[in-house]
Amino acid sequence: MATYYINMDSGSDSTGTGTALLPWKTISKAYSMSTTGDTIYLQASSGLYVPVGIYNRTLTAASLGSAVIDGTGLNSLASGGTVYVNNLKLQNMVGAYEAGFFKMYGGTWTFTNTQFHNYSDPSNGGIFYSRDGWGGSSYTLNMTRCFFTGNITATFGAIAGSYSHSSYVNLCNCVFYHQTTDSFSGVGALFFNIVATLKNNIFVNLKPATTIPFRYSGYGSATGDHNCKNGLFSYMPSGTGDITSDPMFVDAANNNFNLRPASPCIGTLRR
Repeated sequence: MATYYINMDSGSDSTGTGTALLPWKTISKAYSMSTTGDTIYLQASSGLYVPVGIYNRTLTAASLGSAVIDGTGLNSLASGGTVYVNNLKLQNMVGAYEAGFFKMYGGTWTFTNTQFHNYSDPSNGGIFYSRDGWGGSSYTLNMTRCFFTGNITATFGAIAGSYSHSSYVNLCNCVFYHQTTDSFSGVGALFFNIVATLKNNIFVNLKPATTIPFRYSGYGSATGDHNCKNGLFSYMPSGTGDITSDPMFVDAANNNFNLRPASPCIGTLRR
């Protein structure tokens, strides 16, 4: 298994070699030159990386915020297999009708220290979606220390959904933060027809007149324990050790979701 390097600022798809000193420029180039099990390392760049459909790769960066993948103008990216994503920010991902942003053909995707910012399901298809009608199959998302921020549009499932079969999402030590300047629109939820397991997460909704549904009514299920749920949410599971207090982030408005020493989550959630 090899590691290939890309850099949106200084890399070149024509003269680069995929090394740390001579990186390629795009994810597309690195993906086409790599194979199952390889790692694509996104070097720190001011330029925004463009996503592609992914199968059986690892995408990683040095630290969260150093590399940003921007999905503006794209959707329905056929994806699946075993994928690992670490230390990346994924933003502006708008799903296509019954296809989502990532069009999932099964597989297991594992995210660690990843931020999802501004994501939309404008017409039945959020960030991740699968449907039997076009050959999609059940998939699993494992998310640890992930962050969900920004504006949301939800027709069915803004983050993940499935049609004619269930898919699975495991959230652990994640933060969902919806501040007063963020928008939430649509009649849907964060998840559609998803079997979700929640442990040690923090959900904050600062908009006093807006209720955010965790899952679409009547579709899917959710279980969890030791979660903090602060603000208006619906269809969210209750479990042992749950609290509803302000988690007291250090500076959530600037994406610092570390907890202050007096946070009620310390010693309550298993973080």
